[in-house]
Amino acid sequence: MYRDTWAMMDSFMQLFPDLGPAHPARMDGHGSGPILSDVLVKVIEKDREAIVKAWADEVKSSIPALAPAIDEIERLNRAVLEGVRLGLRGQRHPFDRDMLRREGRSLREKGLPLPEILDALALSRKNIWVHVIGKRILSTPLEIYSTLELNNRIIFLYDKVYHHLTEGYTSP
Repeated sequence: MYRDTWAMMDSFMQLFPDLGPAHPARMDGHGSGPILSDVLVKVIEKDREAIVKAWADEVKSSIPALAPAIDEIERLNRAVLEGVRLGLRGQRHPFDRDMLRREGRSLREKGLPLPEILDALALSRKNIWVHVIGKRILSTPLEIYSTLELNNRIIFLYDKVYHHLTEGYTSP
C-alpha cells in the first residue's frame, strides 16, 4: 500500500542521509509530507554552483543582451535561489523586497531590457528543475504528482521576485 512512499524515502535517505528521521513519511494517505521540498532545498544548497553555472551559460547563449551584465544578473539569481530555498523552508518573507527593487532600478539604469531580465529569471526556475531531473530523483507517479504542487510554490515565489524587480525597474 505504501510501496511508493517507502521507495521514495529509501532513495531520499540514500541521496540525502542528513535529512535523517526527523521528517518521516506520512502514512495517512495525504502524501509524503515535507520530504520532497526538503530534498529540493538540499539540492539547491548542495548544487547551487552547478545550477547557477548552467543557468549563466544558458543566459549567455540565449539572451545575448544580458551577456555584458552577467555578473550582476548572476548575483541577482543567487539571491533569488536563496529566497526560493527560504520560501520552501516555510519562511513567510523569503525575499528582501528593498534589495529586489534596488536591483530593478540598477538594471534599468544599466539599460538592460526588462523582458530579457524576466526571461533570464524564467530560465533560473527552469534550471532548478532540469538539475533535479538530471539527478533522477523523481521517478514514480507519486513523486511526479508531488512535484507539480512544489512547482506551483516555486512559480509563486518567482512571481514575487518579478513583481518587486519590475516595481524597482519602473519606479523613478
